Amino acid sequence: MAARLSAWLVQAEAAQAAKPARKQVKAVRDWVRALTDELRGARFKPFADQSGQIWRLLCERSSVSLVRLGSLVSVRSGKSVFPSPWMMPTRPHSAS
Repeated sequence: MAARLSAWLVQAEAAQAAKPARKQVKAVRDWVRALTDELRGARFKPFADQSGQIWRLLCERSSVSLVRLGSLVSVRSGKSVFPSPWMMPTRPHSAS
């Protein structure tokens, strides 16, 4: 029992000693996440812009419009919001 308690004490002391580094690690992780989001947005911006142009051409006389939600482009039609123009629900094909 004393050996297990001694081993636990060693681990607890190591964890306590690592606490200051934890804040630094969390700060670095948050920075990497923000940078990743920024790079992802920059990489997909041309695609989102081109999709918006195509969508405007297709829907010139429609009440459907694109709205930007954070880094996502969504379609808003009335109260329904779809993830993207190419994800809009379609009617099943009818057999002729």
